[in-house]
Amino acid sequence: MRYETAAILFHEEDGDFTLWTVDMPSEIVAEARKTACCSQGSLLEIMGLVPVTNGPTDTRLHFLFKNEDQFSLCAMDMDKAFLWDHQHEGSSVRGSREDIAEELDDFFHCQATTPEEMVM
Repeated sequence: MRYETAAILFHEEDGDFTLWTVDMPSEIVAEARKTACCSQGSLLEIMGLVPVTNGPTDTRLHFLFKNEDQFSLCAMDMDKAFLWDHQHEGSSVRGSREDIAEELDDFFHCQATTPEEMVM
C-alpha cells in the first residue's frame, strides 16, 4: 500500500488553527482531492473557509493541497474508526492563523523539495 503525507486543517473554537500532517493511504488522499466540496484561493483565503470544529465527534476533515501558487481546500467525511485508528499518528501544531500559515509554507516547501535538494 502506498502512503502520502496529508495536510489537514482544523479551526478551533477560540480562533486558533490546528495543522495535522499525517501519512495516509494514497487512495484516501486522492479521493479527498476529487471531492465536490473543494474551494480554491490564496492560503489565507482558504484558511478563512475552514469551519469551526464541532468538537471531538466531528468527522469531517479539511485537506489542504497546493498547486503552484493556488491552494485547494477539500472537505471529506471520514469514518470514526479510521480517525480512531490514526489519531496518534503524524504530528500536529496549533497556533494563530499566521503561525499555521508559516507551518504550511514550510510543509509545502518540503513536499516540493527533492531529498537531493535538501542536502545541498
